[in-house]
Amino acid sequence: MMFSLADLIAERREFQRTYVRLKYGKDLDELTETERSEVIKQQVLSMMSEVMEFLDRATNWKDHRAPAELNRHAALEEHVDIGNYWLNLFIYMQIQPHEFLKVFSEKSAVVLKRWREEMEKPT
Repeated sequence: MMFSLADLIAERREFQRTYVRLKYGKDLDELTETERSEVIKQQVLSMMSEVMEFLDRATNWKDHRAPAELNRHAALEEHVDIGNYWLNLFIYMQIQPHEFLKVFSEKSAVVLKRWREEMEKPT
């Protein structure tokens, strides 16, 4: 089963509508800029927490600890959590999938050009 970025955002939007209704007592589209900014901050901080959980489950990054057996499924669940917060940012920042994909393509070209200029220099 394939999902588009728009499908994933739509699914998250329904959850976020419930969240905003419970937290702020209003519809998602009625958030003030201050409230929207606060929610964005909380989403980013939550995503950062999930990134650290992913790191713990996907790698043995702590070089002062004995390596542990990695749990791929637990890491995948954390990856999904990261993705959910990432998708929520589309909602709160009012980013449309086509807008994201356009800027993604433009930024990727800039990064590739920079990489080639810096890393592919003749020796």
